[in-house]
Amino acid sequence: MKLLHINKKNIKGFFGWFNPANFMDTYQEWHAFVEGIADGFCPWQSRYDPNEELKQDIESEHHYYSAGTVIGFAAFIFAIAGAVRLVLEVVL
Repeated sequence: MKLLHINKKNIKGFFGWFNPANFMDTYQEWHAFVEGIADGFCPWQSRYDPNEELKQDIESEHHYYSAGTVIGFAAFIFAIAGAVRLVLEVVL
């Protein structure tokens, strides 16, 4: 008895929702993603109010904004860790 039978039809059905040709192919998706990176890297309150186009792009492509925020925050943490390591190596 086979517990898991994998064939091309099952794999296509599982990954059928993902189409690489449509991945980040509009400027709205890139706009939301880059804004997410910026908001994640700078977690403090922004000095500017986003315009209507940015608000609309973030609302319509929120999954890209969220992914960008995670990546930006990870970059922020690595930057802080690198700065701390640099200071500790220079001082000690």
